[in-house]
Amino acid sequence: MPVNQLLKTLDSGFKRKPLTSNVISATVISWVGDIIAQSVETRDRFDLRRSLRVSLWGAISSGPVFIWLRRLENFVGPKATLISSFKKVAIHQAVASPIFNSLFYGYVCAWEAKQNEDVIEKWKTKLRKEFISTQIAALALWFPANMFAFTYLPLRYRLPFQFALGPVWIGYLSFIGHKKIE
Repeated sequence: MPVNQLLKTLDSGFKRKPLTSNVISATVISWVGDIIAQSVETRDRFDLRRSLRVSLWGAISSGPVFIWLRRLENFVGPKATLISSFKKVAIHQAVASPIFNSLFYGYVCAWEAKQNEDVIEKWKTKLRKEFISTQIAALALWFPANMFAFTYLPLRYRLPFQFALGPVWIGYLSFIGHKKIE
């Protein structure tokens, strides 16, 4: 299938079934992100279960992110000016980013908890140690990326664009999220 035809097919899917298309793309891209994370870690072997759990996170989180982006668009307005884009990015970074990053760490803590281990306490410790550096990294990557997306991309392509950068971000989150708490 030529690239042009593939792009038309993808565009059609994002127009006809935007939520389904976003869930599928987020799932696949999250899987790729964890593969990247595992490739930079010193590991004896590839952990398929871990990658499947990270992929599941992509599927689970993509629906709420999809709804969030639509609500954010309605709240600030659909104009694609630098000022409106800045407002959207600022709100996104102040509200959604801390929530979704924190939830990801909680998700990982829950999946990796040993029997009789306090998941909430493990999650709190992870957040105490990693939250600020994660938010700084999020700001460094996502502020310019989202300025571009909110200014130049139609709403239906913003989540796929974010998940296209996802291998880098999910790779980072997965690497930090799976790092042992000391």
